[in-house]
Amino acid sequence: SDLVMPAMGGLEMARILREERPEIGVLLMSGYADDRVANPTSEIPGAKMLQKPFSMDEMLREVRGLLAGGDAAASE
Repeated sequence: SDLVMPAMGGLEMARILREERPEIGVLLMSGYADDRVANPTSEIPGAKMLQKPFSMDEMLREVRGLLAGGDAAASE
């Protein structure tokens, strides 16, 4: 999810989803360089963050890691 969306931001959405499904993987992304957006993963345990722009390979690596239930870097 993008961190900045109309009506509901990505962090809020991730919190709501985690209430329903605590095991769900969370991949956040943002194009903002703002410090409060730079590392929102500290607010969502296990969440991963991609800074825009990112490549399709980077996104696929992170998604695969989340689907495998672990760290994307560890699954390479």
